[in-house]
Amino acid sequence: MNMVSNVTSLKKNVGNAPSASVDRHFNIVVAGEFNAGKSSVVNLLLRRQVMPVTVGFTHMPPVRVFPAGQEAWHVLSAGNERLPEEDFLSGRIAGTSVRSARIELPLKSFNGATITEVSVGQHGELDPEAEAALQSADLLIWCTMGQRAWCLTEITVVEKLPPRLLRNAILAVTRIDYMDTAADRDKILTRLEREASRYFRAILPVGASQKALRNAADDNHWAGSGGQALHDHVMSEFSQSEHFGRAPQTAELEDIGKFRSQAPEKTLSVTELHELWQESLNDLEAWIAGTSGVGDKEVLGEIKSRLQDFLDTHFCVRDPSASGIAPLAAVFGQAIQRVSQEIELPKGRAAIGIDLVLQLEEEIHIRLSDTR
Repeated sequence: MNMVSNVTSLKKNVGNAPSASVDRHFNIVVAGEFNAGKSSVVNLLLRRQVMPVTVGFTHMPPVRVFPAGQEAWHVLSAGNERLPEEDFLSGRIAGTSVRSARIELPLKSFNGATITEVSVGQHGELDPEAEAALQSADLLIWCTMGQRAWCLTEITVVEKLPPRLLRNAILAVTRIDYMDTAADRDKILTRLEREASRYFRAILPVGASQKALRNAADDNHWAGSGGQALHDHVMSEFSQSEHFGRAPQTAELEDIGKFRSQAPEKTLSVTELHELWQESLNDLEAWIAGTSGVGDKEVLGEIKSRLQDFLDTHFCVRDPSASGIAPLAAVFGQAIQRVSQEIELPKGRAAIGIDLVLQLEEEIHIRLSDTR
């Protein structure tokens, strides 16, 4: 198959592709400002700690939880060093910047779904990674802290989100258990119903105290914290999707298996890298061809996310210089930066992202020819 001509066909599919079933995960995005209780919401949904609730990292990218047959943690620092699970969960490694975080878990309730935590800047700014994650979301849970719920910076961010996300979005009012009286809690919820209900399908109070998280495995405590109501509402949305109940044995999980099987010391040949990249291009083409009325921003966000996943998976968990593919890692990094810049533009063009994908394919072809 000529991959260059194959991917070129992506351009004519953007914006007018027919509706079809696409083999991808249902992406649940938990977003909000710093210290809004996002990690607590993810932990309550899964009834166990998978996110750090005390954060000492200088940078935290979107953290993704994937369904898988067995548990595995892939957290890399900015220096491409593996961070142990306990160090990541403690969040107390002062001065450490997290480059990428991918967690694989047996998800009983959420087979066929991913859960992604996305941080928004203190002044409402979105970095390219966060914006791309939001653009690719299927369901949004926006977290707002009860004591200062629904401030102007939050409204500014939410108003810029794709309208499709707001049709079934959930507002999780966190740390509600820290408020002094029931009257205070009712006052906040009444105000939010008045001011925020036009943006969200549901407004749900959620406890985020350490006690609530420690006792999430107990049904009564979980229900009392609001965790069960949030879980049930998410499941009601997820169960209506084509992804619901799918066992973690699908084609997209093959990449997870490759990620796990390739230990840090194992290196890839350019030929192996080319085969993996062809699979990624096929998957990207299927995503665009099977998405009805997809817009430029959504395509760019999807391309950015897929490029970053490919870089993290096939370059950053090993020493690329050992196999002669270090220059390719740099080329991928430059492409991600260029797509990120295009996303930030008011009228970002999907064609730019697709051209970059084509250039990456040509670059790998050149290096593949040099090795023969």
